[in-house]
Amino acid sequence: MKQFFEWYLGVVPAAPGQGTRWRWSLDPPWPPGWSPWAALLAGAILLTAVLFVYRRDAARLPGRTRWGLIGIRLCTLALVLLFLTRAAILIQRTGLPAVAILVDTSASMGLEDHYTDPNRDKQVRRLAGRRRPTRLNLAKALLTAGDGQLLRTIGERFQVRLYSFDQEVRVVGSTDETPSQLSKRIRALSASGPDTRPGPALRQVLDEYRGEPPAAVLVFTDGITSTSAADRLSTIIPTARRQSVPVFTIATGSRQPARDLHLLEPQLDEIAFVDDPVVIQVGLKAFGFVGRRVTIRMHRDDGTSLAEQTIDAGPDGETRQVELTWVPRQEGDHELTVEAVPLEGETDRVNNSHVRLVRVRREKIRVLLADGHPRWEFRYVKQLLGRDPGIALTSVLQDADPESSRDDQTAREHFPVDRDELFAFDVIILGDIDPGFLSRGIQQNLRDFVRSARGGLVLVAGPSHNPLSFRNTPLEDLVPADLATVRVPDPAASSGHWISRLTIEGFESTGLFRLRQNRDEASAIVAGLPALHWLLEIPRPRPGAVTLLECTDASSGPPRPAILLQRFGAGSVLFHATDDLWLWRFRDGQRLYARYWLQAVRLLGRARLLGQTRTAELTAGRSEYAPGEPTAFQLRFFSTTDVPVDGKPPVIRVQRRSGSSRDLTLAAVKGSLGLFSGSITNTSPGSYHAWVRSPSFSDAPPSVDYLVTAANREFQQRKVAFDELQFTARATQGRSFPIEQARHLDRVLPPGHPVPLAIDAPIRLWNRWELLLAFSVALATEWLWRRHSRLV
Repeated sequence: MKQFFEWYLGVVPAAPGQGTRWRWSLDPPWPPGWSPWAALLAGAILLTAVLFVYRRDAARLPGRTRWGLIGIRLCTLALVLLFLTRAAILIQRTGLPAVAILVDTSASMGLEDHYTDPNRDKQVRRLAGRRRPTRLNLAKALLTAGDGQLLRTIGERFQVRLYSFDQEVRVVGSTDETPSQLSKRIRALSASGPDTRPGPALRQVLDEYRGEPPAAVLVFTDGITSTSAADRLSTIIPTARRQSVPVFTIATGSRQPARDLHLLEPQLDEIAFVDDPVVIQVGLKAFGFVGRRVTIRMHRDDGTSLAEQTIDAGPDGETRQVELTWVPRQEGDHELTVEAVPLEGETDRVNNSHVRLVRVRREKIRVLLADGHPRWEFRYVKQLLGRDPGIALTSVLQDADPESSRDDQTAREHFPVDRDELFAFDVIILGDIDPGFLSRGIQQNLRDFVRSARGGLVLVAGPSHNPLSFRNTPLEDLVPADLATVRVPDPAASSGHWISRLTIEGFESTGLFRLRQNRDEASAIVAGLPALHWLLEIPRPRPGAVTLLECTDASSGPPRPAILLQRFGAGSVLFHATDDLWLWRFRDGQRLYARYWLQAVRLLGRARLLGQTRTAELTAGRSEYAPGEPTAFQLRFFSTTDVPVDGKPPVIRVQRRSGSSRDLTLAAVKGSLGLFSGSITNTSPGSYHAWVRSPSFSDAPPSVDYLVTAANREFQQRKVAFDELQFTARATQGRSFPIEQARHLDRVLPPGHPVPLAIDAPIRLWNRWELLLAFSVALATEWLWRRHSRLV
């Protein structure tokens, strides 16, 4: 009937997925101040009057005739009322009610669960099909089965909007896309989010529907919140209740924590020396294996075992540290695999192992240690490096007694004058040396040693010469600070009680302070070191210099840079704004002090020892990234003759240790001749090796290694938060399902309310000929009937 009237009145048919809703529009003739009750009272009086008149005048007529005349009179009055109120019909266009679907893409959704119930395990594996039954894969399998059949059936009654969320929420596709197209987007989702914040994600989605809330919200998640209680899913309950939005939670996973051995990234030097012991430190986190014996093993790519150690698995999520020792006997490149031997019942074995490339060299790192006088830092560094079998140390003191150099096998009387002799070293440690005793040619040799020969330089500040005496000399550019602003404290008095503080760059860009896998733990260790007493004031570090360590005192002033790293040409400069690092040796800092200096020497000498080409350098910005975070590459050519010609940009290959690889074309950086950059996103945790594929090099191409590691917070809790999901669903009038029982989810969704879209131009009834004709017919019929009944 509604369709007939819409056709008759000339209403444009509704588009597919839309409907129409009719509303009356009236302009009452009585004064605006009248109450609706007054209008009803007037209508009741009029009705009573009509009944009274006909009861009096037509008392002798049969009841059927009397009531017929009353009905005609009332119809006439109703038509008059339509004319007086200017009655019109408003046609409102409506759309399908909306349903929001949120899919959790945090790292914990990549876990594969263990199901103790055989029937449930069978159902889950049937749902996963050929995929690994990870939590995200189960959600993807349900939504994409039958080329999006579930999305299609829901889309017949609702407008589907798809979102993914982890630490933030993202729209997936558009409402115009077909279920098949949405299925392709769902299949491309990956479990790579560093954090999970379901509460804020759902709150943001509901804010987008402000004014027209969705009929329901479907959340595919394990319910784990990795940030704080304020981000839990249940925090959305008041908002959902206020907007009358039921939340349907689909739990992906098991009540039992995923049984897993998670081997953390091993810490080891990529450079080793023949017959020099290599210590590999690695952490193990076990889940669901409390008290079980776990073997940590290291072997070559051919399976040859090099070292192993067996430990007891601790409580869920507790890190157990393991040290493996290996003594290389042969020179060359060794691909080492460090693994936790899988245990029965472990669901995820991908994170059990790591592969590292260690380059074993027979030659030692040649280090030149030079200072003006034997400061404490000089003495301890000389003693430390002199004992290391992988370092060939030479020392120079400007004010040393010539006789003392004859008794010390590592000492020499004068700073190297010959350029080739200086370039024979790999690393130079320059203390508080007076540049006046160095000719300008020697100073230029030092500058070229870093800029052209890929040498490493450590500058240890002092109260007398380093670095202020380097102004207006070739050495000035080597200092990663604006010397015009540097202030040297009075050496006769302590400049303060300086507490060390690790910066983000200090933890991520190098391995110097990678004391633990977690940055907070490493920062706590650094903050607990003995305080420094003397520290330069460096207001303005040079652009490009990276502050690895800074210090604060009891004052409210800003922190001061203490250790800075700067690339200069083909080499690097490490600057110490203090000569008090030797104080770290006290209490429990002896091992850290030794580790720092040995790591610094190997870091600065790495480029020359690895035999990389001296014409270009490839860097990755940092040594560690989170999944989904772009890795920024820079390729720098040191000679303009080696820069690729226009039209042939450099190409690098980024290869995961597991074998998969991708190529990335770099783009020239405007205003920087010979500098190219680009970025790539790696979603899977693991070890990556990048190298320049084009152009070709006569020696080994420039390369760089980096890691992609998932946030530890995502794996602190492994079991699905069923109670949280069920509580949220019940409190919002929704329902909660385990993933394998949600195939017919579309059948339990509430109908929802059509969404208003637009209102057509009003259809005015009061001036249509049909009503005028009906009015005329009613008057004529009543008059004729009254005459026939002899009432006229």
